Amino acid sequence: MKKLICIILALILVSSLTACDVGSKVKYGSWKDTHESYGDGTYQIFTRSYGEKHIYGLSNEEYMQCVIDNIKYLSKENDILYVAGTFNGYNAYAVANIKSNFLKYYIDIKEDEVLGMININSMINGKDMVVYKSFDEFSTQEKNKFKEMQEKGEIYK
Repeated sequence: MKKLICIILALILVSSLTACDVGSKVKYGSWKDTHESYGDGTYQIFTRSYGEKHIYGLSNEEYMQCVIDNIKYLSKENDILYVAGTFNGYNAYAVANIKSNFLKYYIDIKEDEVLGMININSMINGKDMVVYKSFDEFSTQEKNKFKEMQEKGEIYK
């Protein structure tokens, strides 16, 4: 009888451990500051609090790189994430494909100024990011989406 109970308990334990990970495709887990996570967790919205004020940013968890440190506008359509905000005080725009984890990025900064992203070269060399020199390099659809987000005036919270 004891042997039967031990076998049943062992089966329950094994099945519960394997059932927890069925279908899970999350590559990067959430942290205590994670507000939202997209796709396999590569792109995450994080939050920082200053008293009553919450500031949200967009990070790439694979490269441990913040790409927008203050989100103003955010919209998700299918597998595409449109984010407008600032990085180090400069206006920044990002279009992230959360299925392929590819990022199109533009920051309104002069060529001779330092961007301040530690892992940007790794992201570019890994073919996970392209940095545009002009906002006009975004497609017409992407530019219209950014314009629409700003016209609606719905600040991300």
